[in-house]
Amino acid sequence: MKKIVLFAVLACVFATYSCNHVDPLAAKPYKFPENDLDSLVDIDQALVNIVKMQNGKVQEKKFFLADTVCYDLHYNKFGELISVYKFNGEGIELWQENYYPNGQRMSHFEKDSDHKTGESYFNGFYEAYYEFGEIKEHGMYKNNELLWMVPFTKDRISGDTIQYEIKR
Repeated sequence: MKKIVLFAVLACVFATYSCNHVDPLAAKPYKFPENDLDSLVDIDQALVNIVKMQNGKVQEKKFFLADTVCYDLHYNKFGELISVYKFNGEGIELWQENYYPNGQRMSHFEKDSDHKTGESYFNGFYEAYYEFGEIKEHGMYKNNELLWMVPFTKDRISGDTIQYEIKR
């Protein structure tokens, strides 16, 4: 009887661990929470500047939150979100995300800006996704140059090639 109880306890521990284990490469379905920003505008916690196209669809929305951050959203001619840029209060671009027409995130790039010119460049980690959230690539940029990249299939199997460059 003691062996059965011990086996049951071990089985429960294993099952609990298996259920709580998070696969870091698991699909990450994500759509930008635009409604959250709109609701901040509704309660006067953010300001928004909207630019419309000739067809009346939104072309760009800039959300300003307490002089500390700005989200710049861009849309295609059908009114679908295509990219989001996040800036800090000093106008330095922190990251950029691109989106598929279905609203799913296509890519996320960490960025930085030259303080003298104000121009932004890729600097830091990036991830690219397939249309339904599966990881497609993971890599890193430094000063607008790709340092390394690992490709993945839709089944999350990494490719056999890692691209990297060592600079001295």
